[in-house]
Amino acid sequence: MPPTYLKSPECCSAPVFLLHLKVISLLLVSTYVIAGKKCDCEQEVKGLISKIELNSASYAKNVLEAGKEKEYQGHRNYILELAGERNSIRECIGLVTIYLSFFEDAHQKIYGSPTFYDFGSLSDSKGIRKFLNRYSEQYPVGASPKTDPLTGNWYHATHGYQVSVFPESSKGREYLGILGNNNPQNTLPGDTKIEFIKDSKGSTKCLFWDEWFQSDYLEFRISNDSLFIGRDHIFTRTKPEVQKVNNLGSLEPTTFREIDQNTNYLAIRSFEFRYKELIDSLIKHNYNKLTSKNILIIDLRNNRGGSDLCFESLMPLLFDESEYTEPLAGSIWVSEENFRGYSEERYEYLEDSLEADKEIERLKKYRGRFEPINFKKREIEISKGSPEKVFLLVDKKCASTTETFILTARQSQKVKVLGEPTKGAVSFGEWRPVQIEGLKSWVSMTQKKFEFNSGESYEMVGIKPDVSLEKYPKSSWLDLLVSMATN
Repeated sequence: MPPTYLKSPECCSAPVFLLHLKVISLLLVSTYVIAGKKCDCEQEVKGLISKIELNSASYAKNVLEAGKEKEYQGHRNYILELAGERNSIRECIGLVTIYLSFFEDAHQKIYGSPTFYDFGSLSDSKGIRKFLNRYSEQYPVGASPKTDPLTGNWYHATHGYQVSVFPESSKGREYLGILGNNNPQNTLPGDTKIEFIKDSKGSTKCLFWDEWFQSDYLEFRISNDSLFIGRDHIFTRTKPEVQKVNNLGSLEPTTFREIDQNTNYLAIRSFEFRYKELIDSLIKHNYNKLTSKNILIIDLRNNRGGSDLCFESLMPLLFDESEYTEPLAGSIWVSEENFRGYSEERYEYLEDSLEADKEIERLKKYRGRFEPINFKKREIEISKGSPEKVFLLVDKKCASTTETFILTARQSQKVKVLGEPTKGAVSFGEWRPVQIEGLKSWVSMTQKKFEFNSGESYEMVGIKPDVSLEKYPKSSWLDLLVSMATN
């Protein structure tokens, strides 16, 4: 099967009730018989819309609480209009991505189910080929003439593959970008890579297709013969020389080393719960070293999140005071279906059954609305001889729980953050899957919103570092940080 990230979004694991909530699938029943890659897109989208409007925390916050019902209705009607023009699973998956973009919720996305990825394994080349042929759009491969600033041939600045852009007026599209013969792995030449589609307000954005038919709806701009799509993709008119560079050093989930007599280095590439024991043991094993040097660098680059339990053992090294306030607080959208899900699973994740029952009774009072927000204070035992300065090295892949850790650590006067803005996937969480049977897919519908004691909003924009290193090559960031820290 494809990598697990295709099936599971990063989890936002700020301190929450039912930390590892067992999700309950809600089937959107389709009576339409799928032939090949066909589907009844309008019916599938309507089914999803009904579930989102009843149960999604980001719908409740960014539509109902924000007073944007009229704006949302225009978006909803536009999506249903486009749904009437789309009749394949691939096209409808893209439309769901555009629909969900309205809620500005980085956790709430559409993913393929096991029935979508119907090949045996990543080594099943024949099965993968059939899968790609089934869902790819086949256009003739060739050079596209440049007739305006957007049309013509573009090359991905990092990976080097070619995309030819030409005008296209069907199915809501204004332009289409197709892959050339030097296509990326797990794609086919002539397949659609970029769809330029107007949103309900008339602004043109990009539906950008990644491998395995995952998509994002992103803003774009053109400047000096470069095409910028979202934060991650740059295309140029000339083909670049592609060099594979490891900017992160060791790719192990957790590593420790002494840089010099004053500086320790700790890299944590994931806060997934399966690494908690590894992180805790590494800190325990190197505790004397960690508390004997003045400077600690924690490299969080590429850390997409996981569980907040994984950074508990780090906290005594970061703070000089024994108490801090959690930087964010969660609130469940207690719809009838969400409440039923929490109630049915309450004994699986709380050891004390009486406390679990009390929590459900408490939630019952807030059915049909959000539960109250409560910013909690935490006490920690400070490590003797903890570092005088702590530097967090971050990048745009830092998401979810990693962003919670950054916001928590930043409350300490001795912590500074360097790098680039993080992903911005921290305002919603505790998702459960809503299955869309006719699309062989599911949506990670969030049930909980998070508010920040700073009053700021980080979703989709990220946390800005104290010191930006964006103008420097990422491979030099660590050396730059060591130089700054020791001078």
